[in-house]
Amino acid sequence: MDLFVAGPPCQPFSAQGQRAGADDARASLLFQVVLWICRKKPLTFCIEQVRGLQSQHPETLVYVLQTLAKVKDSAGQALYTVQYRLLNARVHSSLPQHRERLFIVGAQRAKMKRSSFQWPQEASSGQNMLLSPSRSMACDLR
Repeated sequence: MDLFVAGPPCQPFSAQGQRAGADDARASLLFQVVLWICRKKPLTFCIEQVRGLQSQHPETLVYVLQTLAKVKDSAGQALYTVQYRLLNARVHSSLPQHRERLFIVGAQRAKMKRSSFQWPQEASSGQNMLLSPSRSMACDLR
């Protein structure tokens, strides 16, 4: 598998929820996602979660990052380069909504073509990256 993307339930880590973290039964799906990555070893992966995983439950974030970093290849070397970052839809895509999300991204070291993963840059003011001509999706409705 080239890319695995997951967005497990955010309620256990959300500021709007009960903030139960790993004690909430729904948090087990985050751990199941991590287990799936460890077993299936996709080429790359991306896990999306609310900022509360970092700000309210950093111990869970550390556990996830350490678990993914411990996955080994057939030679016993670390399989993944794992990074995380908090991104804001308003800042990074010019959407008119303040929506912060934590992204955990990993790529198999031996198969990376570039030296490092490139996170999105801040969108310049007035530029809507989703609707710019270079990113538009053309549809012929004839």
